[in-house]
Amino acid sequence: MDDIIEASNPSSMANSSGMNNGTQANSSGQQDSFPGAYAMAPSGTNGGSNDIDILPPSEHQSEVLSLGNGPATASNSLFDGGIPVANLVSADRDNTIPEATPEDLEAQMGRRKQRKRPLTWMGALSLAFFLIVLGLVLAIILFKVSKDQKADIEGPVSTVSPSAPPSMPPSQWRQGDIGLQLIPNYTNVMLDDLESAQYHAYQWLLEDIEIHDNKLADEQILQRFALATFYMATNGDSWLRNENWLNHSVHECFWYANDYFLEFDGEIDEYVQAIHPNPCEMPPTNNSDVSVLPEETENTYVHLWLANKNLEGTIPPELFWLTDLRSVSLYNNAGLGDSIPSLIGQLSNLEAINMGSTATSGVLPSELGLLSDTMHSISIINAQLEGSLPSELGLLHRMSDLFVDQNGLTGVVPEELGDASSLQFIYLADNSFTGTFPAFMVHLPLLQLYLDGNLFSGAMPTDIGLLSKIELFGVYGNRFTGTIPTQVAQMSSVGYLDFDDCYFTGTLPSELGLLSDMTGFWAAGNSLTGTISSGIAQNFNLEHFTVAENYLSGTIPTEFGQIANLMTLSLENNNLSGSLPRGLSSNIDWLEVSNNTLLTGSLPASLTSLNWVWLTGTQISGVLPDYVCDIETLEFDCSSILCGCSCTCSNNSNSTAASILARKNETLG
Repeated sequence: MDDIIEASNPSSMANSSGMNNGTQANSSGQQDSFPGAYAMAPSGTNGGSNDIDILPPSEHQSEVLSLGNGPATASNSLFDGGIPVANLVSADRDNTIPEATPEDLEAQMGRRKQRKRPLTWMGALSLAFFLIVLGLVLAIILFKVSKDQKADIEGPVSTVSPSAPPSMPPSQWRQGDIGLQLIPNYTNVMLDDLESAQYHAYQWLLEDIEIHDNKLADEQILQRFALATFYMATNGDSWLRNENWLNHSVHECFWYANDYFLEFDGEIDEYVQAIHPNPCEMPPTNNSDVSVLPEETENTYVHLWLANKNLEGTIPPELFWLTDLRSVSLYNNAGLGDSIPSLIGQLSNLEAINMGSTATSGVLPSELGLLSDTMHSISIINAQLEGSLPSELGLLHRMSDLFVDQNGLTGVVPEELGDASSLQFIYLADNSFTGTFPAFMVHLPLLQLYLDGNLFSGAMPTDIGLLSKIELFGVYGNRFTGTIPTQVAQMSSVGYLDFDDCYFTGTLPSELGLLSDMTGFWAAGNSLTGTISSGIAQNFNLEHFTVAENYLSGTIPTEFGQIANLMTLSLENNNLSGSLPRGLSSNIDWLEVSNNTLLTGSLPASLTSLNWVWLTGTQISGVLPDYVCDIETLEFDCSSILCGCSCTCSNNSNSTAASILARKNETLG
């Protein structure tokens, strides 16, 4: 019928040309409206024929509800199209027509002969036209009478298929206001499935509209339906918290939600405030009536915060009708799965999404690039994403955070990502990315970069020093080769540098000592050679120094005894010689010097906080202090030169750390 508007599939609008405010003019001059918090009903109900007087349908016809593509009110019935209807002549009509008087048959025949004239061809055509018109009128009358009689016997006619939801009385929809014609096809199809979340949410909605006496605003009806569908699709009855959800008497802004986007305290960017009292950003109120909101305030849903609530199932497409959503935080719901639909491009106000520690799978949709004016943070850590990063992420010129570590992402990091010029945090760790170090990243205002646990290869670029604002830099567990560039000394703000488990060669840059803000340096598991420069120990803020499993030689610089904050010293599996520096920090709790066969001397007396100690394969001598007998880990060779705890100082050169630990456990047992 001409007056029904079928909503376009929102996913078809997510193309290279971008969004056009959710509307597209159709051939009749009307506007197709996307479903959403502000999707409105069509302004006209007669297909634009405003100047035609249409005969109103009979009473029983106004009760017909068609659910083909959407409910039709009385104005949408078959007889609303301006078809002329002939009225039957009533049987009790006043009979004022004079009756003919019988005459003699012969006289009658005589008069006929006198009046008889030959018929012209024009007369024949006129007669034929009259008979055609008369036939059409009679056909309409018979059709209408037949249908009315059938309706009186069978009740209102429904176009719904047998498996679709039953028709509902038209009192549950306001005529000329909102109906299923605003709901897209993908939802209408699901209404045929009596087991679907959409079907159950729709049944709830019809009851909701009736309870509210048809006074809900159109946008609120769609908002409540979208949230009800989300509740049904994620097993809402099993959520850890679901107070007021689907309560007809409570406004959806007061259905339960977390009051935080992130559970832990920390730096929260300005675009997402740390706390909101409710999902609609309503200020706290002392009004006990939560069924309504003050008229002067917005009542649209802007924050969906249900992290850590045992959500299970999938996110239904109807959620993306809530085009005013600014943030979605559903992390740590392990049973929440499926891919992120392309409909996300419809959320034109979305600033942040956190789907970490869920079963989110599939590829990141390219439609994320449509959110260039709003998106600031994408966080999908520890999920099941796959495929490559879409190049459209480079369109997000306001994005500062990209957290997609611990997934199954592959391929080369697209150079277009360098166009996201506001990026400060990039976490791509523990995926399977390939290619060389993404050179474009040195031109971004990065504060943190984690590329750990991938398949990157090639040399580290020398212009890495351009990352002068970077605070955390991690590339461990890749296939990088060549030397660690001396230009790291230009990373003046760096606090953590992690080059562990790659294929780096050459020497440790002495310039590392110039990084006064650096508290942690890791370069274990490489093929580094040469000595440990005393210049490195010039950084007195150093807390963690790990260069185990290399080919380093020479002595440990005595300057390490002057680093008061040092907590971790890991030097095992090298070729170091000499003794441990005197005065090593009392804060050291992790001492790892095993398998340096030329290392001699005794444990410095200053080491009073040890909790993890590895001394095997060395010539360290002396008696171990008593307190280390009860620490978490103690491995040493019981010998004639090193004893303590349950190891007696005698010629037990064949005794190993394993036997020492066994005797220790027996003693404790």
